[in-house]
Amino acid sequence: MTAGRWTRWCATRHDREGFTILELMVVLAIAAALITIAVPSMQGVLASRQLGTARNALIGSAARARAESIQRGEVVRWKILQSADTVLTYTASDTIAVLDYRGDLRGDIRLSRDGDLTLCFTPRGFAHPACGDADELPMRIGFTLGNDTVTLVLTALGQVKTQ
Repeated sequence: MTAGRWTRWCATRHDREGFTILELMVVLAIAAALITIAVPSMQGVLASRQLGTARNALIGSAARARAESIQRGEVVRWKILQSADTVLTYTASDTIAVLDYRGDLRGDIRLSRDGDLTLCFTPRGFAHPACGDADELPMRIGFTLGNDTVTLVLTALGQVKTQ
């Protein structure tokens, strides 16, 4: 190839800037296929994260109720209102915290326990089911979001463990 031909070939290559419609269509088809594969997987990850957030919020709420009972030296009630998807932490004279699963966590998370649950934490930090309508300890509490479920276990020492 002579210098003149090389210069003309390079000049014609630079005149053609941009992409052809065929190249753009191929890129768009590949992107659409990747998005189609990724969206359902991403929805599963988001649901799992919401359940994890709900679990951690309930664990934190129970831990706070236990800590408040020890700090105040009085019985603190921890009540799960299944119909309202709410958890209340309160004493005889004071509301300590309200956790609303519909509003605070912004998801369609439902407590999968039938009926309300009231559990008391004694001034020594022990969970005691006799003050309310709780069953014997340890007890299970579950959350559902779509088809996924997370189960927690409350122990007599006031601990909340995941299962």
